[in-house]
Amino acid sequence: MNRIEPLLELAQEDPLVRWTGIFGVGLLWLSAAWISLAPLLALAALAGGVYAYRRRNPLAPRDDELDVL
Repeated sequence: MNRIEPLLELAQEDPLVRWTGIFGVGLLWLSAAWISLAPLLALAALAGGVYAYRRRNPLAPRDDELDVL
């Protein structure tokens, strides 16, 4: 049984769940940035680089299925 599917469906259907998750991630980001900003900026730069690479290179392997466990 895939445990993540009901959560993904709930987040897609209910905007309150989606916005609460976004707010929680933002709060976690800001609390970690309060301690030290350098690792968070490095993480954001890495994520932006991966995103830009995948957008420019259409032959990059894509993983369409999210398999957590």
